Amino acid sequence: MRRQTWTPMQEMLRLRGQIDRAVADALHAPRPRSRPAAGSAAPPLDLCETATHYVVRVDVPGVPREQLKVDVTQDLLVVSGERPAPAPPEGASALRRERVRGAFRRTLMLPPAADPAAVQARLADGVLEVRVGKRVPDQGREVPIEVG
Repeated sequence: MRRQTWTPMQEMLRLRGQIDRAVADALHAPRPRSRPAAGSAAPPLDLCETATHYVVRVDVPGVPREQLKVDVTQDLLVVSGERPAPAPPEGASALRRERVRGAFRRTLMLPPAADPAAVQARLADGVLEVRVGKRVPDQGREVPIEVG
């Protein structure tokens, strides 16, 4: 029976293999979905894609236009606002409150093809629709060759 000896180089190679596998797993793992916390005032959203746009629809019933804000950077879309606390009818006291209220902020990472310069937002029937245009892919061009 042959006895195997341990060397520092073998241990380093073993650790490197573990690190390489961990990095590969992290790079290929699916991105976490953007979800509001349960019971938070953050509204749910949908992200859809057309041939020319990304369309984000955010449910914001009862949120006044003045309380909504849409910010866009190179790769992030941020929808924030505040859902006001509804007052009970005059002379009534609240016995149960289930409707969420308060400030919210939803951050969504935009796909690489999104054009942050081409964004439109529209509020109708309690739904905020944000349309983010897509960049036109570079078709390339022929480069003339100079003689010299």
